[in-house]
Amino acid sequence: MDEGQPKRCVACGRGAYEGGGLGLHGHGLVERQQRGPPTPDGAPECRGLLCRRYRCQPCGAVMRVVPPSVFPRKHFSGEAIAFSLALWTLHGLGRRRCLAARHE
Repeated sequence: MDEGQPKRCVACGRGAYEGGGLGLHGHGLVERQQRGPPTPDGAPECRGLLCRRYRCQPCGAVMRVVPPSVFPRKHFSGEAIAFSLALWTLHGLGRRRCLAARHE
């Protein structure tokens, strides 16, 4: 089994190896955009991540396997979101001040 392959289909719930055959097939790679600093003291950047896709054979749903720092429907990394929330809640900084704090 590929490392990171989903155990079940997110749409129909069928297991990857349920029913005697391979239910989830590798379906290529897709690039996902990720924004934010790569390290806590790094400068913000925009980079592309290659994500593996899988297709469920019975229902046709396509799933992506992404690193843990990637949040669904968000272009910013988990680290960037957490840092901004910390600046906002702990220091009361607004959006413009949070952005400016990254460059200080």
